[in-house]
Amino acid sequence: MSESQALPDRYVLTGCAVLAGDDLDYLEDGHVVVEGGTITAVGRGSGLADVERIELPGRTIVPAFLNGHTHLGDSSLKELGFGSPPGTNLLWHPDGLRFQHMQEMDRDDRVASMRNGVLQMISSGTVLFADFREGGADGVRELREASAGLPITPLIFGRLATNPVFSPDEFAANTASLPNEGVSEIEEILDVADGYSPVWANELTDPALSEAAQMSRDASKRLATHAGETPLYRSLSLGRTGHTDVERIAQHVHPDFVVHMTSATNADIDTTVDAGLPIIMCPRSQEGLGAGLPPMVAALRAGASVGFGTDNVMLTSPEVLAEAQYYLFASRGRTGDTAVVTADQLLRSLTIETARALGVEDTFGSITPGKGAHLVCFDMRHPNLKNSMDPVATIVSRATAGDIEATLYQGQVAAGVLPIEARP
Repeated sequence: MSESQALPDRYVLTGCAVLAGDDLDYLEDGHVVVEGGTITAVGRGSGLADVERIELPGRTIVPAFLNGHTHLGDSSLKELGFGSPPGTNLLWHPDGLRFQHMQEMDRDDRVASMRNGVLQMISSGTVLFADFREGGADGVRELREASAGLPITPLIFGRLATNPVFSPDEFAANTASLPNEGVSEIEEILDVADGYSPVWANELTDPALSEAAQMSRDASKRLATHAGETPLYRSLSLGRTGHTDVERIAQHVHPDFVVHMTSATNADIDTTVDAGLPIIMCPRSQEGLGAGLPPMVAALRAGASVGFGTDNVMLTSPEVLAEAQYYLFASRGRTGDTAVVTADQLLRSLTIETARALGVEDTFGSITPGKGAHLVCFDMRHPNLKNSMDPVATIVSRATAGDIEATLYQGQVAAGVLPIEARP
């Protein structure tokens, strides 16, 4: 993290390659003009002559990354239950290993560990993350504290701390509304969070899902949920209601986006596309849990917008570039097709597609005039990146945080150092 380097209010990054616009147009000799933390011009050539110049030969400037799905609450529990046999409850409330350990931790330790996770995201090129925060409103407050003052934008989706809300008979009848305690807890969450997240469709009855979603919309807050992650999601929902969890989410919640869809059928994917729901996929955590490789290619071919997230920190590092890199090779290995997904598609999923899913594409996700100056500067002279024949493919397939010279958030250095000559 850089704590001292300050950039002028108005400057031009020049002499570098730039991936410009939502389509990531490659400008080999490009420039980016920044003023007041906003991109004001992007183009070829050296740029304006009347502003301070930051010469960056041998570098490539890309849009900073967005992490579409995190669970930072278990940042202190890395590899908890690693290698546990199938059937072990690692994640589920209230008896899962992570919930047991998180509840036993001191609050200050939870906050400190989450802050370390946020710092790791910043150092690896991420400027915005969307977290499904456990623990109700108090959990949201802890993550606010953990990310306070850091050069990153958190979007925090609160979750009910009280589960299950309904009895087995109430779930089977599927007619019960939110109890007063549930309404009060969601109201408290919405007072402090950016949005609300049912864990999954099976957390609530259909009427309660609709009520919770309407509360979020009435409060002008975001909505998101897990869906289609495992066969259990589908079978439990079908057994209770006669409809899949994806169908119920599309009908009763209609969130801004859904997370995972790892076990989604083609019909599930069509349901999300028809409903206009973007998907955030987390390949490494899903593979690590034995759930399988998310069907990104099938979703893209069906017309879905797909972004990436890193999921639980106890399972995987919160470095979202690693998700694209993993998916690139895993998808080739599964299909035998080395052209199954392109580097451009993967980089868009790390940037503009995730920005669209999170509803922040007006400010984040691409190097476009009028958007915030959220940029990552890769030093292509590093041994790992040097001699690239395809810079976008090189970044997507092999770049690491160690190849990032600097990450810029709102036009200022968030991590690393830019090579600027001393000014009088």
